[in-house]
Amino acid sequence: MAAYYQEVYRLEDKFDSLELNHILRHLNEAADALAKAASGREPVPTVMELEEDPATELDPLVDWRTLYLNYLLHDTLLIDRMEAQWLAHHAKSFVLVEGELYK
Repeated sequence: MAAYYQEVYRLEDKFDSLELNHILRHLNEAADALAKAASGREPVPTVMELEEDPATELDPLVDWRTLYLNYLLHDTLLIDRMEAQWLAHHAKSFVLVEGELYK
């Protein structure tokens, strides 16, 4: 991940703007499986089934903001120590205004 991060920021000046978001693995298992397959560490799956229609969102509040909101509102951290440290560090760049999350 660090190599990708360095490469993105090496190319940063070639774009008008840039936003890099790290999504925790347990929140993005399908993409993680594809990334592992692409890196050659695991065989490429022959069929990837979706659990739900990607065009429809079951609950609009269940997304990447949920972790930040839980941490900022209730001091709730993840069980995994590294992910909890990552969340605590990155949550510092967000602010809550009337229950809305802003960066």
